[in-house]
Amino acid sequence: MVLNDANQASEQWCSTAPRVVPIEPNIHSTRLSNKDALKVPVRVGPEREWEDRMVRRLSSLEDHFRITEIERAAGESFRNINMAIVADDQPISRQDFQRFVTHHGAFVWLVDGIIVAYMLLEQVDGAAHIEQVTVHPEHARRGIGAQLIVVADSWARERGLPAVTLTTFRDVPWNAPYYERLGFRVFLPRDWGSAMGARMETEAARGLESWPRLAMIRPMSKLGTAEADVHE
Repeated sequence: MVLNDANQASEQWCSTAPRVVPIEPNIHSTRLSNKDALKVPVRVGPEREWEDRMVRRLSSLEDHFRITEIERAAGESFRNINMAIVADDQPISRQDFQRFVTHHGAFVWLVDGIIVAYMLLEQVDGAAHIEQVTVHPEHARRGIGAQLIVVADSWARERGLPAVTLTTFRDVPWNAPYYERLGFRVFLPRDWGSAMGARMETEAARGLESWPRLAMIRPMSKLGTAEADVHE
């Protein structure tokens, strides 16, 4: 369930050029290869060159506390639009986070060595499902959200999955409208598998259906639309 999605208010993503910031991945059992420990350049101003300030890596259980800090900070964007239930939603538990870490579906995004965003992925009904993608508000509107969606693209391709899915709020500007600009479309209930249906029912039971929610899908043929220089 994507609550604090990669987008305008809650998306904190950044980019800049060639200076290597040495960051040692905090991963005990699974470590990214050199080609996967990516430094992603993001342009931050017309007068600045590119800087390698940003790195993404697989997450470890030790990242859990920072993940919850980011989640709570991003949740405040919903409080500002009278969606306190969402703002007060509890961050992922340590036990549930461990499940994503174990299955190599947890990624963190670092700027100057500090985690500023994360994404959780899992397989749902034969697709790569974005359970959560959140950026700290201090790093919003810098393209990080779109960059993490590209990571979801790679994750899906590596597993031979045909699409990426997520659930989100229909009318929140940095939710469904943002994902539409990245190539997602509405995923109709008639096309859901049993797991997606159960997921939507669980979200409704938690009170999230107080505001219109929907599932969205982006077939692999559309995934190239999530360009790194999106600064929504």
